[in-house]
Amino acid sequence: MKHKRWRIAGGITIIAGLTALSLAWTKGDDFQLVKSINIFCSVFREMVQNYADEISPEKMVTHGINCMLQSLDPYSVYYPEEESRELKQRHSGKYAGVGASIIRHNNTIYVMEIMEGSPAQRDGLKKGDIILAIDSVQITHQDTEEVGQMLRGEAKTEVTVTVKRKDKIIPLRIRRDNITIPNVPYYGMTDDSMAYIKLTGFTNNAAREVKNALKTLKKNKPKGIILDLRDNPGGLLTEAIDIVNLFIEKGKVIVTLKKRNTVKIAEYRTQHEPSDTSTPLAVLVNQSSASAAEIVAGAIQDLDRGIIIGQKTFGKGLVQTEIPMPYNSFLNLTTSKYYIPSGRCIQTIDYFTKNHETGATAANEISKKEFNTLHGRPVTDGGGISPDLLITPDTVSYFVKTLIDSLWIFKYSNEYALLHPM
Repeated sequence: MKHKRWRIAGGITIIAGLTALSLAWTKGDDFQLVKSINIFCSVFREMVQNYADEISPEKMVTHGINCMLQSLDPYSVYYPEEESRELKQRHSGKYAGVGASIIRHNNTIYVMEIMEGSPAQRDGLKKGDIILAIDSVQITHQDTEEVGQMLRGEAKTEVTVTVKRKDKIIPLRIRRDNITIPNVPYYGMTDDSMAYIKLTGFTNNAAREVKNALKTLKKNKPKGIILDLRDNPGGLLTEAIDIVNLFIEKGKVIVTLKKRNTVKIAEYRTQHEPSDTSTPLAVLVNQSSASAAEIVAGAIQDLDRGIIIGQKTFGKGLVQTEIPMPYNSFLNLTTSKYYIPSGRCIQTIDYFTKNHETGATAANEISKKEFNTLHGRPVTDGGGISPDLLITPDTVSYFVKTLIDSLWIFKYSNEYALLHPM
């Protein structure tokens, strides 16, 4: 083991030397960068070589990278090779698995939702089932992420999921398949002839899904369109631009990206002919509408194409860029702020201006600036998108909240469904 440590340390020394040498050839302003990397590699070498017990260099480097990124903002994340698949799945909305979502409550894993037409539905898994084992592994202390990883796997492979359903222990053999999570899980006409579209994400093809839903619903000649972005955490910037383009004419600037000292680095315009520029439009938002969802809501508001209804949105005005790293790893790094058509940035937390006592600065500590929509209505930056029509969310009693949090309503509804199959 001693020789192994020396070999690793020797390799680190060579890498540190080469890194410092290559950086030394850059301009003189980079001296502090060279100095910092040299110190880091020296400390790392001593730690690997002389620490009292065996340590994993790979784990220590990953931990160090994560700590550095966490000091910047919560959105800058490093994905080592074994986790890079998660990033790709987040963008594509596709994965191989059984098509079920799970929840952990009181050290028990429950099946929360089952996708329509999924392997889980086909092979007999039901909402409310308690997962006891996956293949030969007993589910006792694992969290939802660990259990989810066990349920995922290559398409066409099989997994045995043992569940408890009421008083029965049931082993289910489920054949995994490719799963696509829809961005538009539902659309339809309301009783008062309004076209309703629920958008839950901004993965690949989100704009196409909204466009197809809109095309179908317009056959019914709706009085208005409702685009529901509540609880939508965002996703791909390009999909947000294309969704705005469905309601805004070609050639309009929707998003401008700026970085250090507000230097403009990119501008995104609508590229296509719109699907509908005249039917009254309402966008529903709440405090969990974030990022790309705020771009859509903010652009519709700034260009006076429709009204925003609900609660003030989350306030994420930062853009991350996916940067390939060595050995199939990825760095998802915050590289800019985005500004919507009126010129405002709606970022709530200023991670770049640190407070010595509290860290990042909240938007309410910053003097907000006023901007104007296309038709002159006043809007402000910072703190998310303020709705045109504020709807106070319904409050529930402590008793009802307890029933929800303890899953009693969830359990009762599932038992009722088992006893009264449709």
